[in-house]
Amino acid sequence: MATEQPQLFLLHFAGGNCYSFQFLKNIVPQQISFLPLELPGRGRRIREALLHDREAAVADYMSQIRKLRNGQPFVVYGHSMGASLGLRVVQELEKLGDGPQALVVTGNAGPGAYEPRNRYRMNDEDFKSELRKLGGAPEEVLSNAEMFEFFGRIMRADFEVVEKGPFPAAIDPVQCPIYALMGDAEESAQRIGNWQQMTQAKAHTRLLPGNHFFINEHANTLAQTLMQPYGLPVVY
Repeated sequence: MATEQPQLFLLHFAGGNCYSFQFLKNIVPQQISFLPLELPGRGRRIREALLHDREAAVADYMSQIRKLRNGQPFVVYGHSMGASLGLRVVQELEKLGDGPQALVVTGNAGPGAYEPRNRYRMNDEDFKSELRKLGGAPEEVLSNAEMFEFFGRIMRADFEVVEKGPFPAAIDPVQCPIYALMGDAEESAQRIGNWQQMTQAKAHTRLLPGNHFFINEHANTLAQTLMQPYGLPVVY
């Protein structure tokens, strides 16, 4: 019988799906079980209804992780929306006595670092401008009415998940360390130290050249960060 492998759970950004981290799959060492998750309404779950509530999204991710857990050490990683939801997921996992080795977050300065935003309520043109500013949304999607109708619906639902209502304030910081990376061109990059408030352990923070989707240009550095809690090197 094969030995169970340590696990890496990946939580996608707004508009993303289980294929959003394919650029990392061949860099992460094969002895790690690479497990990209996805919320309903996209990718392999396209026939399911989109979620519009933060806690419903957290519960969905919790259900997926608990079904996949094998008792081995694991790490939770999320980019942007995935970082915010990842923090809540880790809080819930630790309550169950099954916390990760670390939470890794990118493209997000953490709860409390941003002014309240309601981008999911913007008209289409303003919403497209916001998506262009963030990067990551192909221009052919934004310029094509039919494609934008499909993609925009997913994006609005995801933005509502992270922006509607304040982040729960009465929840204790997580016990595991946090590794946070951001692109230095992001408006909130200088607030990356905010993550220290979210953990009772240490928050390891680092800025890298780039914008919100800097991860695409720094895949090797991201993979090295993801492997740090396991004590594994990345060979590339």
